[in-house]
Amino acid sequence: MSSSTPSGQPNYHQDPSGSRSHPVDGLHGSGQPEHWQERAASFQKIGSDYEKYRPDQPDEVTAWMIGQAHGVLDLGAGTGKITDSLIRLGRTVTAVDPSASMMAELAAKHPQVPCLAGTGEDIPLLDHSIDAVVVGSAWHWMDAERTGAELARVLRPGGMLGLCWNGPDRSLGWVRALYSNPDGRPGGLQIISRTHRPGHPSHGFGPLQQRKFTYSREMTREEFHAEQATHSSWILADEPTRARWTALVNQRLDHDPHTTGREVFEIPQQVIAYRAELANTTR
Repeated sequence: MSSSTPSGQPNYHQDPSGSRSHPVDGLHGSGQPEHWQERAASFQKIGSDYEKYRPDQPDEVTAWMIGQAHGVLDLGAGTGKITDSLIRLGRTVTAVDPSASMMAELAAKHPQVPCLAGTGEDIPLLDHSIDAVVVGSAWHWMDAERTGAELARVLRPGGMLGLCWNGPDRSLGWVRALYSNPDGRPGGLQIISRTHRPGHPSHGFGPLQQRKFTYSREMTREEFHAEQATHSSWILADEPTRARWTALVNQRLDHDPHTTGREVFEIPQQVIAYRAELANTTR
């Protein structure tokens, strides 16, 4: 079993060369089909826009997922939306992600946070070196079985796993219509959302507890389109397809009573969150 460093940060498989190692571009979910890996890899192109236009993480969600845990791994951290929340809550954070461009955004905001190259299936931390792991809008890119084995290895006994998906509240009909496939054709704009329970990590984790959090987000039309452009289906689409989608979404914004004629409108949001505790025995 490894121990934490005096600063509260966990030890690493490799010396992070001072305060951080250098992430390299790679793939989430190496056990996923090739097209899934292509979608995951597409985020390497849009780090700054992801940081600017994706929704922020509500602190109450983060607090519910991790409980009293202090040393937390933000796995699939991206630009650090959950890291932001963890720091506001006074926790010690280590960030892991395969994309250098995404983590450059996180490092610019939080230079004190170690940023390590890795995936759910290959986490660059030593055994039993962390109190909790959070995965924000990224578990679907990971192989649940292989990632579960890694999580059970790096977590201390009794450690917490938190999963969440943050986005528009599609339980409301008008929001669901606004975000649905714009043209109804196969291969249209498909924003991945959590509509079913995520794969259980197994490997000694208890049952997944679920909770839904809701809030509202103000957006302009330009911000709405910019947020859509941070999703993998848009990133990988050709320009004619993007132009068609943009026109169809504009039609919906023009005709829905919640958005028509408004310079700024509110989009109801939801966070579907899960948590599970690792068995309190040394593996």
